[in-house]
Amino acid sequence: MVSFRFLARQALLSLSVVLTLGMFSSGTSHAADWNNSPVRPVLPSPKPLAVAPSGAEQVAELLAERVNGSDPEVPLPQRGLTAQEPQFVPLSGPQIYGRREEGSVVLGLRFPIPATR
Repeated sequence: MVSFRFLARQALLSLSVVLTLGMFSSGTSHAADWNNSPVRPVLPSPKPLAVAPSGAEQVAELLAERVNGSDPEVPLPQRGLTAQEPQFVPLSGPQIYGRREEGSVVLGLRFPIPATR
């Protein structure tokens, strides 16, 4: 008489053999289907590897930015910049001053405030 365990093992063994053979036989047909298919898969284009710039190239980039990136708010050099400024002289009385600006004039009044209050 044949036991149930023996039959169960034989059935599982034969099932695993059939499934294994089925996987190997269907693997090649899948590749053939892609070749015969009218719609081809879109593969991403290979991207070139980024090469890290050398130290000299990095310095050249920084210098190029400095030369090209001038600040328009910085005034250009003028004559007399190296001249000594006059010594500070405290005011003896009120003084009116003025200066021109673009499209207007600024007027002001300076008067001394005594330090001993």
